[in-house]
This record gives sequence, structure tokens and C-alpha cells, in this order.
Amino acid sequence: MTEAPVRRRQAAFVCVAAALAVVALEFAPFVAFLFPVPLFVLLFRGGKGPYLAAVALAFALATAVSAAMAAAAPAVAQVGISPILLHAAGPALFILPLAWLGAPSVGRYHRRLALAALTAGCGGVGFFALTGATTELAAQVRSVTDSMLPALRELVPEGFERDSFTALFSPDAFFDHVWGAFLSGILPSLIVLYGISFVLASRVSRTGKARFARFSADAALFYPLVLGMCGIVVARLIGSRPIETVSWNLTIGAGLFFAAEGYGVLLAVFDRVRLAPALRGLLGLVAFAGLASTGSIPYAAGALAVLGVIDLFVPIRPRLSQRQ
Repeated sequence: MTEAPVRRRQAAFVCVAAALAVVALEFAPFVAFLFPVPLFVLLFRGGKGPYLAAVALAFALATAVSAAMAAAAPAVAQVGISPILLHAAGPALFILPLAWLGAPSVGRYHRRLALAALTAGCGGVGFFALTGATTELAAQVRSVTDSMLPALRELVPEGFERDSFTALFSPDAFFDHVWGAFLSGILPSLIVLYGISFVLASRVSRTGKARFARFSADAALFYPLVLGMCGIVVARLIGSRPIETVSWNLTIGAGLFFAAEGYGVLLAVFDRVRLAPALRGLLGLVAFAGLASTGSIPYAAGALAVLGVIDLFVPIRPRLSQRQ
């Protein structure tokens, strides 16, 4: 008798988490990227069973909502595949990969998050390739870059600088640069999308599972990092754009986890010098503003990733704590 109320309460939590995820994904564009938060909160609070049930229910609800919205707006262009598959594609690409976080015996949470992002990225690339939508997407990106280039050119001072900018960034060259950056950031973008939601859900649930000060990247992530960097060099030598795109995704995707570990080492240094928490936030804000003004954020992230790799082989934080 006592199990029935517990099961009803769990079922209610599953329905609420799935409904909130679908509402955020379909009806709240400004917070759509945070749709996994209620699902992750359920994972921390309710366990893997209710979480997997909520993921499946969210997929079904999102598919039904997408189909209903498409039926209400029949003028939307259709891709040459089954309508049912088309309406299920979006929820399948973004929601179903989250099942990795509830899978047993896969490893630590950030390895599962990486597998979820990898599944979503490969699924998205496969969907665009099979439906032929890549050409349409490239045309849309080309339209955006063609409209942006004149405005960017006006921001460059007249004279030699503007002439150099014009010679360096022709419409074709600018599109090629933006399109390459877009393709190279598919996996890292998904890791960031899922990672932000994971951290927020951990803070809301007060589980302490996403604390940077104690975070250490999985040693297995070192292999895709090295493989990606070697692939970039090989792609430049042989002139292969597909190999370069895949290599950049691997390098940046794995590097994000080591950058998070490097940030944890930085926090340990702050603890070692007994820097007040308020000063840490102020120092971080000033550093971010300075990096943003100079455009050197990628270099700072790379430096944190290098620090994280060093901490993987030569643990720094235990040595700092022993000296206190």
C-alpha cells in the first residue's frame, strides 16, 4: 500500500519534467537551450528509472506538438521524407540522446554527456545528409554572410586596413570561413548546450555533482583530443576539408572538458592564496571582459585546456591542498 503513493508521485514528477522540457523546447525560444534542465533535475532527484521514462515521454510529447504545429501551418516547406519522420526528427536529435545520462555502466556523468552530444551531432549530420537539407542550410548561411560583410567592412577604418580586409574577406572567402566555423562547432556547441543545463540542474538539486573545483576530466578524453589535433595537421597537409572538420570537432569537444578541469585548478590556486569568493567573481568578470575586448577568449580557453591536461598527468590540486 505504501508503494502506490510513491509510484504516483514519481509518475507525476515524470510528467511534469517531460512537459516542462517540451514547453521550453517548443514554445520558449529564449530559453529553449535549457530544455534539459527539468529532466536533469529529475535524474538527480528521482534516479535513472524515472529519468529515462521522462526522456521517452518528452520525445513523444515533442513529436506530437511538432506534428500539430506543422498541421496548423501547412505552408511550411517540407523535406522529401515521411512527414512522421520529419516531425520526429527534431525531438529525436535533441531529446533521445539524453538517454545516455541514464544508461548504466557507461562511466562518469561527463562521459555520458559527451556521448549524448556525439550522438546528437552525428544524428543531425546524418539527417541533413540524407534529406539533402545541407544545400538549403548553406544557402541560408550564405545569405546571412552576404548581408553581414558590407556592415563589417564599414566598421574597418578607411585606408590600408579596409583594403586589406576587403582583399582578405571576399564574399566567397567570408562564407567559407563562417561555414567552416559552423561545421567545426557542431559537437562543441552540443556539449556546451547539455553542459550548461547539467550544471544548472546540479545547482538547483544541490547535489554537488557539477562543481568545477573538484572536476577532473576522464582520461579517455585525452585520446580524441590528440587524435583531433593530429587530424588537423594531416588535413592541412593533404587538403581534406571533411577530415579537418571532424578533427576540429574532436579537438574542441574534448578540449572543453580539459578546460573545465583547468578552471578547477585555477580555483584551487585561488583557495591556496586564500582569495575571497567575492574577489574571485570580480577577478573572473574582469578577466572575461578583458579577453572579450581583445578577442583572445579561444586562447584563454586553450590555456585552461593545457592546464587541465597537465593536471591529468601531474595532479596539481592535491599538491596545493597538501601545502595548506
